[in-house]
Amino acid sequence: MCELNENQAWDIDKVQLIGVGIGAGSMSSWNVSGPWVQDFSLGVWNQFLEGSGDNRKKIVLVDSNLERRFIGIYSGSSISNNELNELYSEIQILIDEMTNLLPGDINNDGILNVIDVVSIVNLILAGDYSELADINEDNSLNVQDVISIINLILNN
Repeated sequence: MCELNENQAWDIDKVQLIGVGIGAGSMSSWNVSGPWVQDFSLGVWNQFLEGSGDNRKKIVLVDSNLERRFIGIYSGSSISNNELNELYSEIQILIDEMTNLLPGDINNDGILNVIDVVSIVNLILAGDYSELADINEDNSLNVQDVISIINLILNN
């Protein structure tokens, strides 16, 4: 569904899949080694799922900003084929969104223009980071990104 990075793993800076359970039994009895959160305090549960009265086992797909994109409920000891197919479909939607992004297009209008330049400058001044604004992909926002987006605009 998506390219693996140089370590042959998914790029968790872009998307993460989290399983959340309330009880203690699932981790110790099933020897789960994936990114499953055993959440006794309900802090993670409340952050991602909003409330403890919901079904006990869920799969949560979050984007790079840790925003919930998909919540799948499952029952029993495993995920059914239908539940798995629904999860794969939601993962593909998120991947498609990421691959269709135009670097520097901060407002996602499909056009690079002065609005995007101003938005990048505002991010820099606020000390914030956006992967979309990091034109030269050096994991930091600075004047080089502003120069890069201006060059992209002038060359198009």
